[in-house]
Amino acid sequence: MDDRWLKPPLFRRADGSAVHRQATWLELFFDLVFVVAVAGLAGLLRDDLSATGLGWFAFLLFPMWWLWMDFSYYADQFDSDDVVYRLALLAVMAGILSVSRVASEIVEGGAGWGAFVFAGMYGVLCGLYVRAYRANPELRPLTGRYAVAMAVAGGLYLASAVVPAPGRFGLWLAAVAVPMVNSPVAYYQVPGLPSQLSHMPERFGLFTIIALGESVVAVAQGIAETPSTPAVLAASGAGFALAAALWWTYFIRDDASALSAELEGGRSDLLRSHVYGYAHYGVYAGVVAAGVGVEEAILAVGGEHAFVPAARWTLAGGTAVALAAMAAIHWASPHGLPGRSLALRLAVAAVLAGLAVGNVGASVALAVSAGLMVALAAVETAALPHPSSLPNEAAAEDASRSGSARP
Repeated sequence: MDDRWLKPPLFRRADGSAVHRQATWLELFFDLVFVVAVAGLAGLLRDDLSATGLGWFAFLLFPMWWLWMDFSYYADQFDSDDVVYRLALLAVMAGILSVSRVASEIVEGGAGWGAFVFAGMYGVLCGLYVRAYRANPELRPLTGRYAVAMAVAGGLYLASAVVPAPGRFGLWLAAVAVPMVNSPVAYYQVPGLPSQLSHMPERFGLFTIIALGESVVAVAQGIAETPSTPAVLAASGAGFALAAALWWTYFIRDDASALSAELEGGRSDLLRSHVYGYAHYGVYAGVVAAGVGVEEAILAVGGEHAFVPAARWTLAGGTAVALAAMAAIHWASPHGLPGRSLALRLAVAAVLAGLAVGNVGASVALAVSAGLMVALAAVETAALPHPSSLPNEAAAEDASRSGSARP
């Protein structure tokens, strides 16, 4: 049969000749539906700008982000592009869109059918790992664990459909926790796995761009909804500068070989690889929240409404969370993060956290948040070499010379 119709999902080995692979067109299309999901959750936060609204935003983003993680990592592990895989992923994309449009109903305790959708999507992923189990005999100890974890996650989502809120949401957290814990445990328990050619750093970067898009949209909406006064234009410029500085800080230590290198190492390297991956939730949640805060600040400067405390929390607090998560990600990467840079990032995050709980107006909160991040980006650009300029074999030596805080 033609490989386009039915092709075994083979493990993506690092054969020594290929040093990098890129996201496929299907992976990029898959990421596109999360633009809608992220925008929907940002809108939910915008409609309920309060401590409760922030809590719901963080909670609902968690299973959405982890679903993206699970499917993205499967695609990272296995070479799948036949019709069966394409149809499976397209079905999951439809499921994501259907859940995204009823986020507000989920908050109100309704839309229990969303649990069935999540269960179905994890059922699809379980089936994909069963295919990989059959096609890669040497990896069965690993793929078997993943298939079971996805089946359990799907079962928890299914059970939650008949459990009223808030118990339903406790089962959702458990459904995320099972595959989240399974990944490091499975890799620790299965020795001698072949080298993997990972492109997850690129996928993480693409999702970061999706999150940053909310900040860019926020600036555009803020300008469109307010008079173009000098104060509004200055606030809009500060909002865009904040988004640009967050982008700069995230990508200043971009390393395409991050997970490939760490998956070949020992247990401490595997631990760092999971810190690297899991800390991205903080980046995405913080950046999207900060984008909502930027829009609220611009509207407040334009006199559309008051700058409520929750808006300051999302602006300065979201930026602080994103920066702290970036510090963890770059610390966990193969070349680490110099100790001075780690301390500086955490200090700036602490100042931003203080700003979030302080009693300052929209202009001050936006100007200080943007100013701190721009200054940090400038300092790090002058002080930090890009990982591409550091040979892999010199990673430990570089970390030692720079005072890296990594163990």
